[in-house]
Amino acid sequence: MTTLVNEQLKAIEEKQLAIDKEKKALRDQTIREIQTLIETFDISSSELKFFDRNVTRRRTTVGVKVPMKYCGPRGELWSGRGRAPHWVQEVENNGGSRDDYLIKH
Repeated sequence: MTTLVNEQLKAIEEKQLAIDKEKKALRDQTIREIQTLIETFDISSSELKFFDRNVTRRRTTVGVKVPMKYCGPRGELWSGRGRAPHWVQEVENNGGSRDDYLIKH
């Protein structure tokens, strides 16, 4: 019984290898055809609107205004994002807490 299963598994592996080989050949042929078409019609990569998946995408939150979260002792405002401003560092260095300056919404 196990011999039959092993033979079937081996047959499946061989078929998978044949499929993978055929797929690679078709892929290579398709790439060559695409390259020929690109050269023939002088198509640029920007016209194809492809993007490189390995390149980090730009965040969509860039430039989005966020509500202010803190109001400093002299009326300075800070959203709580990025590096803490000098007034927050001064407050914390003097033993205070930034939570004391949270804006109540």
